[in-house]
Amino acid sequence: MNRIDIGRVFGDIFTVWWKNVGVYMGVSFALWVPVFLLNLPLLELQEKLGGPFGMQPVDEAEVQQMMIDAIPFWIGIILLSMFSGVVGSAFYGYHSAMFLRGSPVTLGAAFGRVFSRIFAVFLISLILAVSFMICCVPFLVLSLWLYVTVPALLVENIGVSRAIDRSSTLLEGNRIWGPLLFIILYVGMFMLGIPGGVVQFVDPFWGQAVSGLASIVTLPFFGIAPAVLYVHLVRATGGFTETLTEVFE
Repeated sequence: MNRIDIGRVFGDIFTVWWKNVGVYMGVSFALWVPVFLLNLPLLELQEKLGGPFGMQPVDEAEVQQMMIDAIPFWIGIILLSMFSGVVGSAFYGYHSAMFLRGSPVTLGAAFGRVFSRIFAVFLISLILAVSFMICCVPFLVLSLWLYVTVPALLVENIGVSRAIDRSSTLLEGNRIWGPLLFIILYVGMFMLGIPGGVVQFVDPFWGQAVSGLASIVTLPFFGIAPAVLYVHLVRATGGFTETLTEVFE
């Protein structure tokens, strides 16, 4: 059993984010803009219905038609949000892990690694996403074993089953930290999202903009946190491959 200094893990999470804040917020913004643009017709629909409270009188048939017309936009937003979330988290994770290892990679190299393993990354993300949608509890239970699977997959360039085994092995004796990090980040994201929710009741457009700003700031942490934990766990166990050993020295 190899214990880690969780205080240093938290410190490194914020240090990595701060030292790469321009890159990470730029990527977050680029991933958020298409979702925001696709959401504009829905904001217009909400405005026609009288804002979030639906207080403006409207014709019922017209409302039904507007809702039907909005379906493609809802589907597009869901799919695009999933794609952006998965790609973004994987990018932040790989880029921050390599940075913390002392072997920083370029923006292109990081996205290149992510897209070269995109199906494996989506498979792991799908498992975690389904468990989270069912209930937060199954997700937290799975994260006891799978929290550092994506960074292990990308950094060590191994298969899905090996990455899952690697994550489970690394987290042995430290399983509580994955769910704890996720809960802290999720609560932080929720708190930062409150102003956007309040503004949404006054003006849907600016509400979305404020919420978007909060997500641009917070979303990188969901990729950075497991990557930083992964690096600390690898260092604690000393279980490097030859390449990893050379980089970590």
